[in-house]
Amino acid sequence: MKTITLSSNYSYVSGYGIILESLLKDLPYNIIPRSYGPISSRFDEYFNKNFKYSSDILDLTLLSISNDVDVLNPLLHISFDRRRVLYTMWESTRVNDLIIEILNKFKCIIVPNDYNKINFINQGLNVPVEVVNLFCDTETFVYKAPENRSKFVFGISNEDPRKNIDKVTRCFLKAFKNIKNVELQVKTCGEIKYKNIDSRIVYTTNKLSKLDLRNWYYNLDVYVSGATCEGWGMMQQESMCCGRPLIYTDYAGLSEFVNYNNGFEVGYTEVFSTKQWGGFCGKWSEFNEEELVEKMVYCYNNKKDVQERGYISSVEAKRFTVNKFINNLTDVINLYI
Repeated sequence: MKTITLSSNYSYVSGYGIILESLLKDLPYNIIPRSYGPISSRFDEYFNKNFKYSSDILDLTLLSISNDVDVLNPLLHISFDRRRVLYTMWESTRVNDLIIEILNKFKCIIVPNDYNKINFINQGLNVPVEVVNLFCDTETFVYKAPENRSKFVFGISNEDPRKNIDKVTRCFLKAFKNIKNVELQVKTCGEIKYKNIDSRIVYTTNKLSKLDLRNWYYNLDVYVSGATCEGWGMMQQESMCCGRPLIYTDYAGLSEFVNYNNGFEVGYTEVFSTKQWGGFCGKWSEFNEEELVEKMVYCYNNKKDVQERGYISSVEAKRFTVNKFINNLTDVINLYI
């Protein structure tokens, strides 16, 4: 069995942490882990082994990129005296040009979607770029037929400002001013700014196990994705696998697995990205609020269509498995090993 090094931040708690765990468990290589920061207990076991490191070993690097170019950015400190391939993603049309210059030092850049590939190339990336779609746990998040009930439930999640919880909540309140048998479930990991503004809005702020999260999806009829941009959209895929279709914008990573047959599309305009994604003329999407309101009302009034698209969602979303991800990634790695 061949050997590679796997360089990353071994304290990721986001989707990158899920990707990292899959790489460590499932890639068909002897893996030497190399950490670019403190190692969380989640990954302790992978460092309790004896490894014989050699500089001629191919390195697979898993890192989030950033517009920041301060001393804490690990991309600024990478040595390119050996072969490296990078798996990453970016939630805007542009990144700091210095980052593109660094990416051009890798043998290959691997991204989860065509959006990233096209934008990186347009900005000057001239090394090979491969698209390897991501995944969710399709063995845990499986289809379950919705129960018959009088209440219709929408769901949103993640307090990251890129996810637009406040805007989606505003649309919900506008769509259902005097309707009682409708609910908005809000899943976050932190405090909510405008909590308890309406009894029909229910908040879940504690961390959920996979099975608890699956049950949270099962309690929904529709998942509302108001995100400006997704590198993939793991929670969106999980919801679809459970049979709960999306209200979504056809933009970036979501375009890889959501379409007008399995979801309810809302129009958007491209606007300049902000926060840590801003400052370098990059753009992302801003959903049309009136259309989102219309789609929420449509779903509420057309439950049969929602359930039919939910079933189609589950069939199409479950095609993106961890095994498919690992096999496709292995094919790319083998070109450089």
